[in-house]
Amino acid sequence: MKKSFSNYKFAAFMIVVSILLIGCSKKNANTITNVKLTEREKIISSFWGDMCTLFDFMFNDTIGGMSLCLEEWVAGERLKEDIISYGGTSDYESLYVISNLIKDDGIEGPGVEWKFINVNKAARITSGTHKFYFPDKKNWIGSTHSILSETGEEKIKVEPGEEYILVARLFDLNGDELKFGSIDTQNMKEDILKSSDYAIVLRLHLYQSEEEANNLIESTK
Repeated sequence: MKKSFSNYKFAAFMIVVSILLIGCSKKNANTITNVKLTEREKIISSFWGDMCTLFDFMFNDTIGGMSLCLEEWVAGERLKEDIISYGGTSDYESLYVISNLIKDDGIEGPGVEWKFINVNKAARITSGTHKFYFPDKKNWIGSTHSILSETGEEKIKVEPGEEYILVARLFDLNGDELKFGSIDTQNMKEDILKSSDYAIVLRLHLYQSEEEANNLIESTK
């Protein structure tokens, strides 16, 4: 009987500890981390594209919806927006981002393509590969890119109602040399995109609820 009571007290204690731990993790949630790839993972990912990164998201109850969009900027103007995924969020999820330059095939011309793997059952992936072609079949002369929290050591705090640039790739198409050198997605201003020859931006939008995310995305279709 004593042993049974002791087991009961231990089980009750573990439940209390679990609740406290969950509470702490919830309190410290709402972050984005760029997971640092191992050398082996870098070699494997190089077969998929010339740029590959992995993001981990942690959300608490204040963020219930999200959307991911690819934006195409040409000569300083945003001409196209592809919806990658949208819908609800889970406490923890991951996003693989793979980007690769497209060689000139004599038809569409050179460009850049993107692929995504979203490990989140709550969100909807709209399609597979997203391809963008440089205007007038121009070849890029110079390029630069930035990934949020690229060092892989920093957790970026995020909030509902805000948007964040996860990845940006900028290209020099006119031989003017890139005017900005290295870029930082965390502090990127629209002026940089408006002064670029060509850019592709992956932007994350966060909402308080899944319904809000669905309604806003559906209204843009």
